[in-house]
Amino acid sequence: MDTTMKLPIASSHDARQLFRMLEEILHKEQEQWKLYNRNNFEQANMVTAGQRRETVRWFFQLNNHFGFYPETFFLSTTMLDKVLHSVKVRPRFLKCIGITCFSLAAKTLEEDEVVPSTLQFVQQSGCGCSVAEILRMERRVLDILGWNLRLITPLDFLHILHASLLSSVPNLLSGLVHMTPGRQLSQLTRNLQAMLMNNNSLQFAPSVLALAVITTELQQFLPQWFTVTHIMQIHVQVSDEELIRCMDLVSLILSPCQLTTNSRVTKCKKRHRDESSAKKRRRAEPDDDDVYEAIKWLYHEEQSDAVSAVTMVTCSGEHRQDEVPAVMVASLAVAN
Repeated sequence: MDTTMKLPIASSHDARQLFRMLEEILHKEQEQWKLYNRNNFEQANMVTAGQRRETVRWFFQLNNHFGFYPETFFLSTTMLDKVLHSVKVRPRFLKCIGITCFSLAAKTLEEDEVVPSTLQFVQQSGCGCSVAEILRMERRVLDILGWNLRLITPLDFLHILHASLLSSVPNLLSGLVHMTPGRQLSQLTRNLQAMLMNNNSLQFAPSVLALAVITTELQQFLPQWFTVTHIMQIHVQVSDEELIRCMDLVSLILSPCQLTTNSRVTKCKKRHRDESSAKKRRRAEPDDDDVYEAIKWLYHEEQSDAVSAVTMVTCSGEHRQDEVPAVMVASLAVAN
């Protein structure tokens, strides 16, 4: 597979499209997201923080088992958190609520032919619920969510911020060995998944989590990371204090080996592992590139037209790395 990525050119038209999309989901985030009340986890006979964490990890396992998109994991987790935020849940109902959120997310985002039946969900998930119980719980969860399954997740922000970054700085990854936009996005997605499995992430809005994960990544290889981050920060409308707190949490949760670029910087004198390992990587990595190409699928309906309209060119930036801030400023300024 040809792993050369096609990226949006850094034009005013593209920048306006990307930041129009960002403004739209920021508006939806303001409507949907509320700071989670930690006291909910401290009430007697109610779901604890540990039980919430284990349920999210269970989602991750189920997502891998069924081969679903990462979006399904993020949406099911967002649904679960919204339910736990809205009503008091006793532990004995958590598995049923969990598998219900997961199945609703799958039905919303996955192709119809790959979504298991409710019976298959019951049999393969080990949830311990009956089909009838899940069907009854579906109605209850839908009522709690106001029948709105298009909830904004941190992954929505990650995709738009990452796309705008690459659009504005086409040579961003030129200083990294064997790194492509798809591979970087795939790793950032995994980092963001790890964040959601930690209950402390509940204190931050989806947009802040996504920006903090990207910023922590940029710190690993981009000398001008602060300038680039500050521009994105202005558009996301997050304070310095909040972003720093979230970045501290990201650094605490993610070990150095989970950060994309620690061992991939240009001029790195370490050689790669043996040839067989390299071949295995080359066979596996194109799948990550497919993730980047599939971004336009994510936004569905009104957003899909905006993404498909972006002019595409091959990644061949001519700016030097020390020119990144100027390029970024010039490109993003037109979105204002």
